Amino acid sequence: MTLTPASGTYLVWFTGSVSNSAASANVYTSIWAAGSQVAASEVSSTQPSGGSQNRHYPFACCCQATVNGSQAIEGRWRIDSITGSMYQRTLEILKIG
Repeated sequence: MTLTPASGTYLVWFTGSVSNSAASANVYTSIWAAGSQVAASEVSSTQPSGGSQNRHYPFACCCQATVNGSQAIEGRWRIDSITGSMYQRTLEILKIG
């Protein structure tokens, strides 16, 4: 998900739920600003071993990001293995500076 807001500093939330079809596999979510991952914004959701595969697990990333008006703020995700899915995702920003 991508937003390109006016120049400024923003509080950013990236939320939703994720699943992975493999037990003990991870889904990683993070926030990117101006083409770089925002430090400490990445969170990992692990599909429990022995649990129900493809069950949805919530995630929430939050950070502060500064952009110049032509730079994007993005919510991104990636997986360890097999097949991952993302559901009910939102990317919200609030100008604070």
